[in-house]
Amino acid sequence: MTAREFLKENLPAGMVEAVVYAKTRNKIRKRKALDSSKMPDEITRLYEERTSASLDLAHPHTYNEKIQWMKAYHSTPEYGRLADKYLVRNFVADRIGEKYLSKLYGVWDSADEIDFSSLPQSFVLKATHGCQWNVIVPDKTKLDERVTRRRLARWLKLDYAFISDYELHYRFCEPRIIAEEYLTNGSLSDGSGDDLWDYKFWCFGGRCHFVQFLSNRATGLEMAFFNREWEKTPFVYSYPRNEREIAKPENLDEMIEAAEALAAGFPHVRVDFYRMSDGRIVFGEMTFTSMGGYCDWDPPETDEALGGLFELPKRPY
Repeated sequence: MTAREFLKENLPAGMVEAVVYAKTRNKIRKRKALDSSKMPDEITRLYEERTSASLDLAHPHTYNEKIQWMKAYHSTPEYGRLADKYLVRNFVADRIGEKYLSKLYGVWDSADEIDFSSLPQSFVLKATHGCQWNVIVPDKTKLDERVTRRRLARWLKLDYAFISDYELHYRFCEPRIIAEEYLTNGSLSDGSGDDLWDYKFWCFGGRCHFVQFLSNRATGLEMAFFNREWEKTPFVYSYPRNEREIAKPENLDEMIEAAEALAAGFPHVRVDFYRMSDGRIVFGEMTFTSMGGYCDWDPPETDEALGGLFELPKRPY
């Protein structure tokens, strides 16, 4: 049993969140105190500790190793702006058009500024400067506003760059809260919740090589990878493989074209879109360091194969 699992079983939910928040702030404080010149060594140490594999940042070969190199030597302000859930919207609008953006209901610097009465019945709140800092609200009448404000306020005080094993480009995001439309492809057949079809386009050198499909979030996330022709590949990472037949989206070519337009000029980026049941395409995010460079590839040789597609840029610093 992990420490977090023990806390969940033995403390009230609000107290668990407070304890985790305090521990996270302490972790950030210690990591921020590290001399920046030692960041590559620390990234190497953490990688070797977590994977039990050696890492030579001077000669990275695999996908995960090259993500560690990017974290150490290419965490640029541009990457930070594009990882920012709000700032990236201007980039998307300029490159592929506003029609791909989700509806935006509000943006705030403080959780206390949010006027919940002005928001629709369903929406999603996101912290703009990190990952998985979302409050999904399918029914506003069931939302505890006080608890939500407290959670958002805590997120705004955290520096995700030092939580996530040094995805340092997040230092350049601006901590804010946004409210966007609630997206769904409808209820799952067993009534356990809503599903959302998530297509992630893995681009190397501006070209989409693979499309990752995620679904069944409510019952247990499943994953499948396809090539550009929508032929299923034999690899996945970190989550169960979706073995079912998955229909090729009618507008797959449009999604690939949009993903490549956003990926142009970057050595590697994962561009995420949602495809709604009516065919509408909605931009999700741009991710430069998938899983922080800790993808548990199955089969393992996938790590080497994708590393071969990943041409590292020159060091900017």
